[in-house]
Amino acid sequence: VDSSMVSFTRLCVAVSLLGVGSANVIPSTRLNDGTYLPMISLGTGLNNSATESDIKLALTAGIRSIDTAFDYGDEVGVGNAIQTAVAGGIPRTDLYIITKVPACLTDTPKVCASSTKSNHEANLKKLQLPSVDLLLVHYSPLAGCGNCDTIRSQWEMMETLLAENKTRTIGVSNYCKACLECLSDAKVQPAVNQVEYHVGMGPDPEGLISYCKSKKIVVQAYSPLGPTMNHTAKNILIEGNLTTSIGRHYNKSGAQTALKWVIQHGSPLATKAEVLQYLIEDVSIFDFELNTADVAALDSSTEPMAKPCLFCTSH
Repeated sequence: VDSSMVSFTRLCVAVSLLGVGSANVIPSTRLNDGTYLPMISLGTGLNNSATESDIKLALTAGIRSIDTAFDYGDEVGVGNAIQTAVAGGIPRTDLYIITKVPACLTDTPKVCASSTKSNHEANLKKLQLPSVDLLLVHYSPLAGCGNCDTIRSQWEMMETLLAENKTRTIGVSNYCKACLECLSDAKVQPAVNQVEYHVGMGPDPEGLISYCKSKKIVVQAYSPLGPTMNHTAKNILIEGNLTTSIGRHYNKSGAQTALKWVIQHGSPLATKAEVLQYLIEDVSIFDFELNTADVAALDSSTEPMAKPCLFCTSH
């Protein structure tokens, strides 16, 4: 018997005895194609071994959605964790797997389409899967969105991959309004736009949240506890006075308060943690609602500041 499966099973048993996981039922939100996206996903991006370990912890905490990407370099670890979970009794259909293909940068439209197909084939091979649940274009071209030809060519290949059942749903990430407008006449509209979104940015940064809502595109938040590479900024939301003082009203932590703000604005999120207790806290945010005054206080916060999209602006 594989030792990783044994350790994973033992961990699940130990956690279930503590009443963890089964009590934390994570709701989902309906996408414009009729499928459903869980409101909380585990973000990855570490090395393969660390990612595999984090996924095991996340699964025991009740998280069933995993977010990875071609550029993260950890899809082998994600794939191994999926196989271990399925062998340990979690049906593949209970898991929601998100991955991404790189933007085409300076490629010609023809090369862009070809590389998008080959990159996703590499995704699937490393993940050890015939298909994923959600495939995203990771970011906009470095050259910007002034010329829509490359963006449209890549999106047409995304539509092809959808038609070939290589993914159940397609979307984008780090797309501002200008890039999204390139896809306004697409046969299949993006179902998701994954962007940075957290307390300190305001409820509608650059008008992007309201724009996506008008197009029936669900905004999924990454870095919901502040910019990933800026530990000072993350501490503002985890340990800062605003979120912690509001959290005390509900017997919740600063991190739980910050995550709840994102959820209450209608956005599912992808969060990271390498400690089981933190993951348990992250999913334990559906038993309370922030009141109007507390939402307003969080809405008006300007720390930590950030832009929702890499490389892309709405102007």
